[in-house]
Amino acid sequence: GGGGGGGGGGGKEGEEEEEEQAQEEEKQGEEEEEEEERNDSASMGPGLLEAMEESDAEDEVKVQPLRVGRVGLSAPKVEVDSDDEGADKEDQNAEVFDSKKLVKRVKKNLKKKEQAEVDQQEQDAVEGLWRTNPQSVDDFERLLLTNGNSSAVWIKYMAHHLKLSELDKARAVAERAVSHISFREDQERFNAWIAYLNLEVAFGDKVDEVFKRACQFNDAKKIYLQMPQIWERNSMPERAAKAHATCVERYSQSRSAWIGKLVFEYNRGTFSDARQTLASAMSMLPKPKHAEVVTKAAQLEYSHGSPERGRTIFEELVTSNPKRLDFWSIYLDMEVKQHTPPTATEVKAAPVRILFERCTTLSLKPSKMKFFFKKWLGFEMKWGDEESQTEVKQKARDFVEKVAS
Repeated sequence: GGGGGGGGGGGKEGEEEEEEQAQEEEKQGEEEEEEEERNDSASMGPGLLEAMEESDAEDEVKVQPLRVGRVGLSAPKVEVDSDDEGADKEDQNAEVFDSKKLVKRVKKNLKKKEQAEVDQQEQDAVEGLWRTNPQSVDDFERLLLTNGNSSAVWIKYMAHHLKLSELDKARAVAERAVSHISFREDQERFNAWIAYLNLEVAFGDKVDEVFKRACQFNDAKKIYLQMPQIWERNSMPERAAKAHATCVERYSQSRSAWIGKLVFEYNRGTFSDARQTLASAMSMLPKPKHAEVVTKAAQLEYSHGSPERGRTIFEELVTSNPKRLDFWSIYLDMEVKQHTPPTATEVKAAPVRILFERCTTLSLKPSKMKFFFKKWLGFEMKWGDEESQTEVKQKARDFVEKVAS
């Protein structure tokens, strides 16, 4: 029995030793594992540990790989949490809003500047318009401060009131004009008086009164010669005829008076009266003044009366005055006009060339002959042909050779 107890006691002690040995081995294994973890941590280094610790944080940052776009590399996207993203968007929106406000402000300032320039240009134009195109009483009064001796300004001022049917105001302006313009400005003052007379003939009833005053303050002859034309311009032929008769009676020695009457009668178509007037002029005028009146009558016959009669008058003139270049020149001009369009339906060069032939065979100075050849060549260049031009040039050479020999 002792042996069995001893054996049982020995077995129990063996079990306890085995359990203690197992615990020590387990403890030793745990220590080895801890030592191994410490060695592994030491070998990884602090930077990686920190990165691993940060990867466990709630605000973890995930780095996306770079993406290659169609054109170039796209920037990597950084994802943040919703609060940070909202703040960034608000900042971006604020920046965009500020940029838009800045652009809008610049555009507004630029538009204001452009409008100011336009307004200034318009103002300058309006301020300068009164000088070139006055439209009101103030404009005219302002203009007269610096142009008081200009009859043109006074006449426009009169017309301004007449357009508004303000006859009395137009008269007042006319009175101011004839009294204001300096006596040293004879022509300007004369123009103002003529405008005053036109005003009364067309709209008023004081023609005789103004006419008498105009004769007192101007050369009476000039006023008398203007009156028929004033009546004509206002379509009063009977009054014009009387005024012409008065002129030639009062100034019977004046070529201008007789020519004025001739022109009026030819234009009116009273050819018999016109021819009688020519005869009266020849009897009243001094002989030296005959040629100018006769030449005018011949021109009027070509243009209004009988071209044949006009040709006859010129023939008499050049026959009696063969060296008067002016008579020949006018005669040639009238013949050219008579035989070319639009007076003639087609060019009839033969009569004109005959007259040029006569001119170039005259015994005149080379300078005068040069005038005829040049005029003839001009006619051929416009109405002739190459052959006729060559012929005229050859005649001119022959003349030069003849003079040289």
